[in-house]
Amino acid sequence: MSLHPKFIPWDILYSEDEIEIKNVDTIVKYFKNSCSGHKEMAIGVECERSGVYKDDLSPVQYVGANGRGGYLDILKKLNHELGWEVVYEENGNIYELQRCGTRIGIENDGRLELASKPRLDLHDLAREFLFYNHEISEISKIFGIAFLGMGYQPFSTVKEILYAPRIRAKIIDKLYKSGVEKQKWMKLANGLHINIDYTSEEDAIRKSQILWRISSILAAMFACSPLENGKRAKHLDQRLYVNQRMDKKRIPLQKEFLDKNFSFKKWVDYCVDLPIFYLMRDGKPIYPKSTFREFIKNSEKTGNIPTIRDFNLHLKSIWSEVRLRKYIEFRSLDSIPQFLLMSAPVLIKGLLYSENALTAVEKLVGDFKYDELMQLRTDVLKENLRANFRGKSVLSYAKELIDIANENLKSFKNLNEKGEDESVYLEPLKEFIFVKEKSPARYLIEKWEGEWHKDNKKLVEWSTAETRPL
Repeated sequence: MSLHPKFIPWDILYSEDEIEIKNVDTIVKYFKNSCSGHKEMAIGVECERSGVYKDDLSPVQYVGANGRGGYLDILKKLNHELGWEVVYEENGNIYELQRCGTRIGIENDGRLELASKPRLDLHDLAREFLFYNHEISEISKIFGIAFLGMGYQPFSTVKEILYAPRIRAKIIDKLYKSGVEKQKWMKLANGLHINIDYTSEEDAIRKSQILWRISSILAAMFACSPLENGKRAKHLDQRLYVNQRMDKKRIPLQKEFLDKNFSFKKWVDYCVDLPIFYLMRDGKPIYPKSTFREFIKNSEKTGNIPTIRDFNLHLKSIWSEVRLRKYIEFRSLDSIPQFLLMSAPVLIKGLLYSENALTAVEKLVGDFKYDELMQLRTDVLKENLRANFRGKSVLSYAKELIDIANENLKSFKNLNEKGEDESVYLEPLKEFIFVKEKSPARYLIEKWEGEWHKDNKKLVEWSTAETRPL
């Protein structure tokens, strides 16, 4: 499959990005033009992971110190030895690589994020992540580094981790006047994002509202961040807790998102009424000190005409759990080990990629109200699957969602070389939900405090496993 046009990295310049924005309707039209209209829809995944040195579990920095390799050294090896092409570089610092439609970017401290090529067949996506994981593992061995499949870096404080020399990290840090709590989100939190196709405005809004209603349930199913600074964290989903506290206007669910008449126009209105962090002109940041709507309104006077490229950069500062772009970006999940990773995109595909599944999920969650969902979010941060909602455990809802997805995936009949359909990737998740009846976070903290005797090396071994540990 060729590179899906909706998933091209925002950093790279494309002709449509230069469309001048005369008014808000220009942006709404841009969204409407994004609708594929195709029956077959792709799924992409973005996965962040923190690196630690195996010998002492200290954090990896972008630029290694004291003779140790850092994230930049890994990026250079990927470029020089494995054919990854540099597509974003400043002053010798590599910030993005790409190969065959897949890209590797970095987060604020330099930790790596893989953004997959969007796939119609999730067997292909599984193979892609397997190859990537092998490459990263082999390169990282040279430097004694392990990449943790966890939603939160469990060993270090924010003071021990430096920012990468990137404009964006410095700007966000300055704007939020980052104390420790803000820096936790920027340096310690690792997410797993699922990118979802839509065929029409109606389809986009329907899928988005379903995702907003099930986001806490899905977050509980994949929660994998129960440790902070070498100790048990206050929440089983510490990443999501830190995330929700970062910016109440740009991250948590907003009440209007669940309105029956929610639309591209209402989403764009929400986005343009938020202050701009920064924009780029001639390779340098500028600071309009206005909302995006005011920026559009004043453009004729200032002569600084906004473009779709500017709006897409503005969108990067809106971290809502469901983010509408030229695709839907679902952002509620913790990063998880390789052996569990494919369960997430496969579950989403099984829930959203057929009319039968959409109808079944809507029947289950379609009347969930805003105030209920906000309380549910608070409950699942600490209790995960043991939280209760409307007289039922979140675990019960999780089982029902898996059953819906499983049946739908089997109906697609997308088979691998072994004759297995895509539902095979739900097996690791089923083991947690149906057998253990607990989230990875609860399982992990029980193991760590129990038979592992707080041995962090065992924690690293579990979180870096490619196949299900016995």
